[in-house]
Amino acid sequence: MIEKMKKVSLVLLSKDRESALGHLANAQVFHSAAPEGSSEKLSELQAQRAHVGFALEALPKVKKFSSEQIDILSVVENIHTYRTMLSENEEIILTNARELQRAGMWGDFDREDYDVLIQAGLFVGLYQVPKKEYALWQKESAAAIIKVGNHKGKVMALAVGFKEGDLPLGHEFEIPQNSFRKMQQALTSAKTHVDEAKRELNRLAVHAQSIRQFLVVLDERIEFESLSCSMQNEDELCYIQGYIPESSLTKFKELCAKHAWAALYEDVAEDDENVPTKLKHYGVGALVKPLLSALDLLPGYREFDITFIMFFFFTLFFAMIIGDAGYGALFTAAGLLMMVGNAMKGKPFSLGLFYFTFLSAATVIWGALTGNWFGYPGFKSVPALAQWIDPWFTSDTNIMTLCFWVGTVHLLIAHSWAFIRALRTNFFYAFAQVGHFMMIFALQYVVYLLLLNKPLPGDWVLTTILAGFGLVVLFNQQIPGGNPFKQAMIGLANIFPTTLGCVSNFSDIISYIRLYAVGLAGFSIANAFNSMALSIPAPMIYFMAPLLLLLAHTINIMLCLLSVIVHGLRLNSLEFSSHLGLEWKGILYKPFGSKK
Repeated sequence: MIEKMKKVSLVLLSKDRESALGHLANAQVFHSAAPEGSSEKLSELQAQRAHVGFALEALPKVKKFSSEQIDILSVVENIHTYRTMLSENEEIILTNARELQRAGMWGDFDREDYDVLIQAGLFVGLYQVPKKEYALWQKESAAAIIKVGNHKGKVMALAVGFKEGDLPLGHEFEIPQNSFRKMQQALTSAKTHVDEAKRELNRLAVHAQSIRQFLVVLDERIEFESLSCSMQNEDELCYIQGYIPESSLTKFKELCAKHAWAALYEDVAEDDENVPTKLKHYGVGALVKPLLSALDLLPGYREFDITFIMFFFFTLFFAMIIGDAGYGALFTAAGLLMMVGNAMKGKPFSLGLFYFTFLSAATVIWGALTGNWFGYPGFKSVPALAQWIDPWFTSDTNIMTLCFWVGTVHLLIAHSWAFIRALRTNFFYAFAQVGHFMMIFALQYVVYLLLLNKPLPGDWVLTTILAGFGLVVLFNQQIPGGNPFKQAMIGLANIFPTTLGCVSNFSDIISYIRLYAVGLAGFSIANAFNSMALSIPAPMIYFMAPLLLLLAHTINIMLCLLSVIVHGLRLNSLEFSSHLGLEWKGILYKPFGSKK
């Protein structure tokens, strides 16, 4: 459920600004609507935060941290010193190693010798000439040619001339800036400095936890200063606007009365696009919250909270896409072990881990019904497993029919929900939702006809599609307070783009076939590797087959889990959401002083 918000305008004495912000931070209910302020102090804090954060990123990972009291800023400066040393010397190593590899075949040359010749008025060049061309190249050159050696089918030569035109064209080799000896010395020195920098960064890494805690303090100071800057001043008063959940209104009013603040409470305006979203989950809907948070999906304040619906459908999608009872059993066991381990360590209960275990158990049920255990058909003949197989679920046609039926129901729920919302907010637009409902319901039978070769149940199917299309055309452009007849004419004028939009009803139903296709792909991959392992001749099969099966099933499990993210979530966050009108454009409710 998306909690209702109240817009609050808070007025207080300017001299009480600092103390008031402290009280607001402790209350953790006020979400500021003011744009971020600016001040010299704020800029300094933000720059310091970036400086400290960059230092923290430069530290290597360590398992143990020091509790020693330290001067954080001094440690940060040391980190930057050694980070710079490391970066600069790694660049020196890279540059000199590349140059030595390029010019090393010339031996221990000295660039100063070349400079002496050039200062004497001579023109000098190094060349690498293919052996087949060298004789002709030397003959045509007006410069004195000195052969130095051979390297990989090329002649290495030095050319000296009295004028620039004497030097031959082509095959020129860029003269290194430093001698071979100096580059080696630079390389050795740089490696020493790199080792020193890494050693010191490792020593300083034990203070990473203290630096993180300092960053938390900095973030609080930045938030405090930002809100302070955003407060508007008017003589001896200052004021700020924000939002408060209706459930916290009583608490906030008591806070205002205690500190003698003036506050104006208003209902959120319909055109206010800055209202934050606070989700309050009940029952199974709370299990989906970690999933949505991980993917940064948040509905807008006036949109829909689909967590309850998503719980049931994502569970089904997960089970069908993984599709393997063996994999599901492994996931379930892993989830239970991790929950027990967390409980023994005193860690808080994880909703995300519990939901993963629930999804895994659902996968076991689906896999048992279809008889799929680790992609090996032979398990179907095991009596203990065979008794759970339902013949209906072993038919590809039945599973595809189920996919289309699930898709139809999923999309019909979306339009039914949108219809109910439209009755209150845009009455005539609700008839467009009825049209989509009629089209989707009838189109499922067209899908059965085209993909499964099932005959239409009657002529009413095409009639329903046409009637639904007509409702969409006439009412899809309706707006609140608008003239329904005028908006209907606008709908008729936009019949072409509306037609293209209605075609998506058909394609979206078909898109649910991915539940069958991806599940079948996972089974096929597992089955193929099982066959490969069993075909290995003895005695190699006894040690090669287990390794192959472990590697193959591990890869397949990773692919299956990726498919759940790509396909299972897509059907909820794209297909279902687009039919519902959900754009996931929410602003996260973040009350001042909270650690969210």
